[in-house]
Amino acid sequence: MLQKNNKNLKGGDNTTPAMRAQFERARAVYQAKKGTWLALDFEHWEGSGPFGMPLFLEFGFSQLTWADGEEVIVDGHACPKDSYHSTRNSQYVRDECENFLYGETKIIPRAEWKELVLSTITDAASRGPLFLVFHDKHGDLK
Repeated sequence: MLQKNNKNLKGGDNTTPAMRAQFERARAVYQAKKGTWLALDFEHWEGSGPFGMPLFLEFGFSQLTWADGEEVIVDGHACPKDSYHSTRNSQYVRDECENFLYGETKIIPRAEWKELVLSTITDAASRGPLFLVFHDKHGDLK
């Protein structure tokens, strides 16, 4: 476990003072009600998709901006139609495809799913500073 943690810490300044400074900068921007805060989460199949690439099963997001000093929150969840009924996780990750709590899950063709992911990020970035929030930044960035 120690070796795993040390590997994760390599490549950046993850000391407590540096992390605290990053947190304080983020908190100041949030308190100033600036930018768009976009939380993203991707789920992929525990197996391997075509050519060893991940087969994505879900995309969920929650976006926070401000209008006239008031929070505006937009949530979304989508699953690709081609894998929705046929491919589910269960061995390492609990299947939660049908348990989105903040609205309706969209079941859409994979081409539209990809466009939804891209447009969610580019639309958020077009409104000024974009702050990305991840459940698992290493997995989600891949």
